[in-house]
Amino acid sequence: MGSALVMDVSRRFAPPMTRDVSPVGLWHPNYFPVAEGGAEAYAAHWRSAAPRLEDHLDVAYALRASPRLANSTAVHVRCSDVPFKRMPWYHIQPAPFWSFAVRKLRERRAPRAVTLFNNSGWMQAGQAERGACDEYAAAIGDYLRRHGFEVGFAPPGMGEEDTLEALLGSRALVAATPSSFSFLPGLALAQRGDLYVSPLFFTESAALHGWYDGQRAKKGVASNGTVPGVGVELDRAAQVATQERLPDLVPWSMFRDPPLLHAAVQDYEAALRGYSDELSRGGGGAAGLRAARGRGGVLVAS
Repeated sequence: MGSALVMDVSRRFAPPMTRDVSPVGLWHPNYFPVAEGGAEAYAAHWRSAAPRLEDHLDVAYALRASPRLANSTAVHVRCSDVPFKRMPWYHIQPAPFWSFAVRKLRERRAPRAVTLFNNSGWMQAGQAERGACDEYAAAIGDYLRRHGFEVGFAPPGMGEEDTLEALLGSRALVAATPSSFSFLPGLALAQRGDLYVSPLFFTESAALHGWYDGQRAKKGVASNGTVPGVGVELDRAAQVATQERLPDLVPWSMFRDPPLLHAAVQDYEAALRGYSDELSRGGGGAAGLRAARGRGGVLVAS
């Protein structure tokens, strides 16, 4: 639902120059080629759409800010298909991301009451994966409690519309994973002067090209061919300048460091449990996982 809303808002208010340039939707900078402005075009696109966003969601979809989190901070933890499907643009964040989020929440005097959202069974995740995701969400809650926040969990079984309205109604939103679902609520909060904290919108280049080769194989497309309905494969060159500029250009608080790479993890279930245990105890959260630090993964935007 999130991706469809993003595309609709873009078509209506600020259509980009290029179509089907990326397998990732318009919420991600990969959609904007460097030749057509890259990071600057991405930021300008969403700055243009933001002022009309909430009215459009209300009129077109009857989605409006719910009062249930009017005095709360929302944390959207997408852990179900992520990270187990190893999609190139969805990652777990390194522990310093949570330090960054806490610092931003304190700077903006965001509400100390926190509601965590995570549907670990989404996309038919297996039982072991669900357990690892539930531990991860609990570890984030423990980490926030250690820093003085009062943490609760959203009721199980909330539908997509109810969740979107709850996120829209919050005073601050932290996205634990870049996601089209939390993107529009976050942008709406930033537009009205509230806080939206996101990770760096990052694509792991080696994983992307492996994923795209798999799409070619499924569709019977020749090597170096374009897969219909998926988009054009992104340039393999590292767009380091785009990665460095993006947090300074977007109208919200974006973390600067790369995420934890799929390439560094053999067994996500075991690694995520170790990471969760360390994070819940206030440690560095590096068990079995390593931050990219520019090695093997880059933000690519062309």
